[in-house]
Amino acid sequence: MLPPSPPDKRLKKDKDQALFACQAALLREALASWPRRGAPILEANCGDGAFLPLLWRLGFDVVATEPDAEYRRAAAAQPAPGLEIYAASDDSLPFDNDYFDWVIVHLRKTAPDSDKNAIEEGLRVARRGLMVSFWNTASFASCFGLCRQKSSARDGWAWFRVWRRLLSLRAGSLSSFSAVYVPPMAWRDKTALSLTNRLAFLKIFGGWCLIRLDLDAPETATPLALKIERELPGGSPAFGYSHKNVNSQKKTL
Repeated sequence: MLPPSPPDKRLKKDKDQALFACQAALLREALASWPRRGAPILEANCGDGAFLPLLWRLGFDVVATEPDAEYRRAAAAQPAPGLEIYAASDDSLPFDNDYFDWVIVHLRKTAPDSDKNAIEEGLRVARRGLMVSFWNTASFASCFGLCRQKSSARDGWAWFRVWRRLLSLRAGSLSSFSAVYVPPMAWRDKTALSLTNRLAFLKIFGGWCLIRLDLDAPETATPLALKIERELPGGSPAFGYSHKNVNSQKKTL
């Protein structure tokens, strides 16, 4: 029989498990309105792939990207049948425009404007919705020292900054979800303080946040007749109408 783990290691393990339970519950809530039957979803910056089995169990066809080789190996071992993982950064995804129905981007601070670049790239490959996750540096949990305790939370973003980034895109409706409002002692469901994770008016102060962007459907319009010059040979194709700004989408016609 193995010797029991030291108290500090057991405590850290309990905290990590409680934190993941909070995050998984929040992710399920945020994904509830997204149809998933036959809908491909991309998880950018998937890390060790902790959320991949959850996404698969929820019915999504999952594809992931992760620039770190060690994390990719850990993610590849996750129980998510049919999983594809690509070595790609969040600001340069190897997919065509509108390639996925849904996209989740876990923001990482690698440069002063890395949040902007990752959001715009995620939007480029998303057809129906984009969701970003991030650690909120303006949260109660940050004030209590969470950012010093957990390495992944040290380089986060303020909720207002990310919300403004998404709002400025004017691409659809926004919804915000948050959890982990107070120190780790309140992350467990059985504690009285865990009730704070369900208080809607505290969303902007949550330690771990999700902001979902549901993209607007393209506006319908009646295409006008295209005047064809006599010099155009018969049977040649002519481009007449598109829902998108062709220049910004970088598509080759």
